[in-house]
Amino acid sequence: MRTIAITIDEAAFVALERLRTAGHSGRRSRRSGSSRSEIVRRAIHDYLARQAKQDREAHDRRVLAAHREALAHQAEALVGEQVEP
Repeated sequence: MRTIAITIDEAAFVALERLRTAGHSGRRSRRSGSSRSEIVRRAIHDYLARQAKQDREAHDRRVLAAHREALAHQAEALVGEQVEP
């Protein structure tokens, strides 16, 4: 792991502390092991996962848009094959 320093505004710090101490009278959660660092790591991990998903979905939309006409013809042919004579 790497150690980094970050600067956050007071409101974000207060929210981070609230998460860290939620339901534990100001003590660190033993159940979840949530330190500030762990909460920030999870938040970054979740953010990166969402970004990767958005990138994949954007790529998929570009592929579908590029092949829209061919896909429409294929779908029409498949539906036509399923119609009873």
